[in-house]
Amino acid sequence: MLARILLTVAGLLPAVRLMAQWQDSFGEGLAAWQGMKDCFEIVDGQLRSRGPEKSARLRLSREFLPDETDRAFYEGVLAGDSALCMEFGIDLGFVPSSTNCLRLYLIGADTVMCDTSAAYYLQLGQKGSQNRWQLYHSSSDTTVMLWQGEKVYSKQNQMKFNLRVVYFPYRRGRANDSIGKGGVLRMYHSTGDPLSAVWQADGDSLPLNLFPLPDNTTFHTGIVAMYQTASRFDRYAFDYVAVHPLPPDIPDTLPVDSAGIRHNALFRMPDTGALVINEILFDPRSGESRFVEIYNTTDTAFALLHLALGVPDQKGWRYYPLTKDSGLQIEAYGWKAAAKDSAGVGAGYRRCDGNIFTAGTFPTLSDKAGRLRLIWLGPAADTVRDTVLIDEVAYNQEWHHWLLPDLEGVSLERLRADRSGMEASNWASAAETAGYATPGGENSHVYAFSGNEPEWFTFEPPVVTPDNDACNDFTLLRWNPALSGCMCSITVYDGYGRKMTVLATQLLLGAGGEIRYDATDAKGRILRPGIYVVHIDLVRPSGRHKRLRYPLVVG
Repeated sequence: MLARILLTVAGLLPAVRLMAQWQDSFGEGLAAWQGMKDCFEIVDGQLRSRGPEKSARLRLSREFLPDETDRAFYEGVLAGDSALCMEFGIDLGFVPSSTNCLRLYLIGADTVMCDTSAAYYLQLGQKGSQNRWQLYHSSSDTTVMLWQGEKVYSKQNQMKFNLRVVYFPYRRGRANDSIGKGGVLRMYHSTGDPLSAVWQADGDSLPLNLFPLPDNTTFHTGIVAMYQTASRFDRYAFDYVAVHPLPPDIPDTLPVDSAGIRHNALFRMPDTGALVINEILFDPRSGESRFVEIYNTTDTAFALLHLALGVPDQKGWRYYPLTKDSGLQIEAYGWKAAAKDSAGVGAGYRRCDGNIFTAGTFPTLSDKAGRLRLIWLGPAADTVRDTVLIDEVAYNQEWHHWLLPDLEGVSLERLRADRSGMEASNWASAAETAGYATPGGENSHVYAFSGNEPEWFTFEPPVVTPDNDACNDFTLLRWNPALSGCMCSITVYDGYGRKMTVLATQLLLGAGGEIRYDATDAKGRILRPGIYVVHIDLVRPSGRHKRLRYPLVVG
C-alpha cells in the first residue's frame, strides 16, 4: 500500500520517472517523523498503526522542508511555476465512520495535527455508509468543509486504493507577484499498482489558496488515525513517502493565457447575462451595511475572482473587485450577496448567511439613485478597456412601493433575471414579510420564468390601468395548453405580502381558456398603482405540486 507526497515542477513531464528528490520507504524507521512513533510499527516496509486497544487518536507528522532543495521546490509552487502532487496508498482494513476515520494533513503550520491546527486536511469517514473524501480547512477557532468527492466507499473491499491530490497554481510569474494567489486542486483515485493504475477524477476541481503561510515558514504534512472501536487499533496501513517530479500520466491540462493565468471551468469568463445583479440595498438603516446581490442564471458554478462592481465617476466608470479569494464561488442557480460589511447586514432580513460575504472593495452607492455594472475585470485588467460587461442595472428610490412610510433599510429586488435591469417595471420593494430584504437567497418577489421550461401563464397586457378609458382596463390571464387537467388556485398579493383577492380556487384547467382580472381587491375596490404578485398553485393529475409567481403592474 502506498503513501506518497510528491512536489514537482509542472511542465517537466518526462517519458520516464526521474529519481526521487527524497524518499522514505520506512526501511530505516521513523527518524524523519514526529509524533506518536510508539503507536506505529513497520512490517515488511509498510507503516502500520499499533495504538492502544481502546479509543485513541494516533498522529505522525513530517517537516515538509528539511533542506534547501525542498525549499526551492516550495518556493517554485508559491511562484506559480511548480505543481504540488500528493499520492497516498491506503488500506484501512475496515469501513470508516464518523468515529473511526482517517485524516491526511496536506499542509499544516505545526506538528500537532489537531482540530485547532492551522491546516488543510482530507478526512474519510462520515455517518452511515456514505463515506467520501472531504477537504477541510481548520484554524484555532473554526473548521470549514471546502469540498466533497463523488466516490462513495461503502464496502470493505473498497478500502484498499490510491489517492492523488494535484494542486496547480493558476498564476505563473515572479514569486513576489504570485505568493498567495491560489490555484486549483484536483482529486483522483485508483486501485492496484499506482504506476500502472488508471486514475479517475473524484469530483470537480476546487479553486483554493493552499499556501497561506509565508514563504520562509516550514510547514508539515501528517497522518492521523482516529478510532473509538478497539478492533481498529491496527487497521491503518501505509507504505512510503517520496518527493519526485509530476508523473507523466497527469498532464498540465489547465491552460495558461497570455497573462499567465491558469483556468478551468470555474475561472472562465461568464457570458453576458449569466450572472445578474438581483437585489440592491442602497439606503441602509443607520449602522447597517449596504449590499449588492448577484444571481447565477446558469447550471454551472463560477468563481467570483476577477468579477467587479462598477459605478460611474467623472472619468467614466470606476471598478471595485469583489474578492481576492480564489475559493469564493457562486453555485449554479445560486445567490451571493457582496456587502460592505457582512456583519452589518440587517439581522431582521430573510437572509442566507452562508451566501453573504464582505467584499474586498465596495463602491459608494447613492441613497437616491444610481447605476451599477457587474464586469469581468480579467486576471491582468486594470483599465476600462480590459473589462467585459456582464450586467448593468439602474436603481432609484422612486421605484419603491409608493405606500412605504420609510425607505431606509428596504432593498429593491429584480423581478425577472431575463429582462433588463434598467427598467423600473422590473424592480420592486422587498416584501415586509421577508423583513424588507433577502440577501443571499431567493427574492420575496420572483418571476417563475426559466429558459428550460415554457411560460405556463401569461398576462395580456402585463400592465393594467383600470381608469375606464377602454385601454388596458383589465388583463387576461391565459395558460399553456400543456396544463390541461391540472387543478389551479390563483391569489393576488401586494408588495407587502398582503392578500388582495383570490381569482380561482381548485380550478380544473382545460386545454385553453382565460381568466379576466380587473385589478380589484376582494371588496371590488380598484388597486392602488404598484407592482403586485400573482401566486399560482398547480396540482398535476399525478399529484405533483408546482408553485409559480408572476408580477402584475397596476398603473
